[in-house]
Amino acid sequence: MTPAANELFSFAIEISGWDESEAFFVEHTRLEWSAETGERLLIHRPVPSGAVVFLRIVSPTAMDCSFPVAYRVEEIRKLAENGRRLWELRVSQLHACLHSQYEHARAAELEFVEGQCT
Repeated sequence: MTPAANELFSFAIEISGWDESEAFFVEHTRLEWSAETGERLLIHRPVPSGAVVFLRIVSPTAMDCSFPVAYRVEEIRKLAENGRRLWELRVSQLHACLHSQYEHARAAELEFVEGQCT
């Protein structure tokens, strides 16, 4: 079953990574996803566009069984909400693919690419 374009899903998550000042951070927020807008979330610190961040679903039923997943920050936009600075991120999941890049190179290299592995 394909979700409708206007259907919105929301998940409690933990985001971690390095911000613009290269300081490591961990923050709890919500990931919102729809077929129309993709995956978006709000955080309290800016991160560079193109940065890799890690998202982990936080759920009372997960019982520490969820693992961080690598995402690339595609777009970042500064927002102001009730006098607080917030940044809206649009992210896309990264996928690991094995491939041989050169004939005489190592048998395989691990490379993160967006979308599906080919």
